[in-house]
Amino acid sequence: MTKSLEITVFGKVQGVGFRWFTKQLAEQYSIIGWVMNQDNGSVIIHAQSDDILMQHFLYDLSKGPGFFAHVDRIEQKTIDHFQANSFAIVS
Repeated sequence: MTKSLEITVFGKVQGVGFRWFTKQLAEQYSIIGWVMNQDNGSVIIHAQSDDILMQHFLYDLSKGPGFFAHVDRIEQKTIDHFQANSFAIVS
């Protein structure tokens, strides 16, 4: 079953390669959508994929890309399905 989520990641997630990390994970798990920094220091993601792959994606997101990043919490909500062919980093 296809799942579409808006995911907001809070913590030390800007200036630490988190968007690139998210894109890598998305490609690994065949997730389509996009990731973008928010003015409040969080990162917002629109992601769509199979439910099982999405669970793996969310788990790996919670770990972060490494030493300099730190994920405090992840909020998610279901959104309408959207059309996309890949996963993009939005400036």
